[in-house]
Amino acid sequence: MVAESRESWRLILDEGDDDHEWIPSPRQNGVVPNVKITQDMVDQWRLFLEETDGLLAGRKLLGHWRVSDGRGINLSRVFTEPRDFDLVLWIQGSAAAPYLEQGDVSRREVWDRLQNVFRGVFGFYPAREAASMTPSRRCGTSRSRRGLRATLQQPVRPYGPSSDGRHGDEDGGSEGRVPGRRCRAMACRP
Repeated sequence: MVAESRESWRLILDEGDDDHEWIPSPRQNGVVPNVKITQDMVDQWRLFLEETDGLLAGRKLLGHWRVSDGRGINLSRVFTEPRDFDLVLWIQGSAAAPYLEQGDVSRREVWDRLQNVFRGVFGFYPAREAASMTPSRRCGTSRSRRGLRATLQQPVRPYGPSSDGRHGDEDGGSEGRVPGRRCRAMACRP
């Protein structure tokens, strides 16, 4: 997909006419009203393709909101070494733990530039960046940014039996666990 997009833009930029263009180059006019492609858009799209290619090949790592020690998720391994998928555990972090590696983590600046050039229509950031927003921007609460960061920096620990054999929140919601949540590990189920 990345190679096809590169080739498509190479052909679009090489085209010389200006006749009914569905995807125009910066020098052309498109048939869709009020849609103008700028050279900056093309440049940022190419940067996005480079970043995506690096992420899919495992040369770049995808950040996670609970990891701030220079490690990131190797997406190549996510696809080549698949495990059962549980969205909650991915968001919480324990499902991502087997794929964490030290390396070159994709930077927010790349995604910010893409968002700015495409005027916000490129609707996502890597997960760790969404968590860096203050709660007031996310949900209308007024907790401080420092308090949120302290909460988010807790270590990632999977649900399951604790080292002393207790389960879920039997230990009163110790560090890294969510109070009031029961253990989801198969070994803990009756």
